Amino acid sequence: MQLLKAHDRGRMVKLKSSAVSLPVEGVADPYIAGLYFTQVQLGTPPRTYNLQVDTGSDLLWVNCHPCIGCPAFSDLKIPIVPYDVKASASSSKVPCSDPSCTLITQISESGCNDQNQCGYSFQYGDGSGTLGYLVEDVLHYMVNATATVIFGCGFKQSGDLSTSERALDGIIGFGASDLSFNSQLAKQGKTPNVFAHCLDGGERGGGILVLGNVIEPDIQYTPLVPYMYHYNVVLQSISVNNANLTIDPKLFSNDVMQGTIFDSGTTLAYLPDEAYQAFTQAVSLVVAPFLLCDTRLSRFIYKLFPNVVLYFEGASMTLTPAEYLIRQASAANAPIWCMGWQSMGSAESELQYTIFGDLVLKNKLVVYDLERGRIGWRPFDCKFLSLV
Repeated sequence: MQLLKAHDRGRMVKLKSSAVSLPVEGVADPYIAGLYFTQVQLGTPPRTYNLQVDTGSDLLWVNCHPCIGCPAFSDLKIPIVPYDVKASASSSKVPCSDPSCTLITQISESGCNDQNQCGYSFQYGDGSGTLGYLVEDVLHYMVNATATVIFGCGFKQSGDLSTSERALDGIIGFGASDLSFNSQLAKQGKTPNVFAHCLDGGERGGGILVLGNVIEPDIQYTPLVPYMYHYNVVLQSISVNNANLTIDPKLFSNDVMQGTIFDSGTTLAYLPDEAYQAFTQAVSLVVAPFLLCDTRLSRFIYKLFPNVVLYFEGASMTLTPAEYLIRQASAANAPIWCMGWQSMGSAESELQYTIFGDLVLKNKLVVYDLERGRIGWRPFDCKFLSLV
């Protein structure tokens, strides 16, 4: 009985009374969804919106009515609900004189129009873009709990944001700026400036998002690099099959157009090309022949492929093959496993970031402790996660 009780305790995460939990849907598999999303309610009367959970961006925005390029339906089989400023009794447009209009200029291309609207424009790494203006309205985040928040009303979408494939109502930005969803709630004293996610990497996906303190043992923490636009950390080295890769440490330094970032809005993982070449060559030496894809049976990948360890300042993260490989297709009834980590491009490329997306972040409890300037994690079976 004691063993069973210990087993159950291992599936539970303790929250402080001020914490808020939100269920998460979606899966990491890019051939099913390649993203995770949660629901929020906005407006009076409240309406429900499905928003991608993105720790790499700083603004909550929703598709608005009327809109140019907004999808009318979603291949994810969820309803698409445009936000209508005129339909909410508590909605108001943010004027150019509002301090938040100054904040938006720090994270996007923005400007004011002749109607005194505070506009914004975002371009994402996949080439998609959104154009809109800031509004203020009521957020309903718990039973009988509300907060007034500023968010984006997107009236023009382009690229993937305009298609029905993986379409959602918008994005909920959990970035580091004062305009992010978590920062606004923290500044109003609604929640501590701490949040966490547990993204289930299984075929059904799902998970949970927590706003507030998490009381959980065995979490390893590494400091966040201060004064950065993203959640940057210090990556010191990478090992494959217990052997450190020979990589110039300067490739991982946090500087302009480079650095190591945790980003739940990214599906895969990306390395500077020199690091990527060293990584793929090291895996190929262990699993020869391996030319970025392998058709051997899936039940053997944990025996064939090595574990990988990421060494950060003061912490390490051990990754199984499922956290750097993706199941792409099948051939002759055998699954094809391919390298899920990608190159950022040649050394001459302007961007040389190291980005760890959902492929790496899944199957872990990841805590963003912004009050203490650190980020932590521990392996976790998210489908069995309970909150007590």
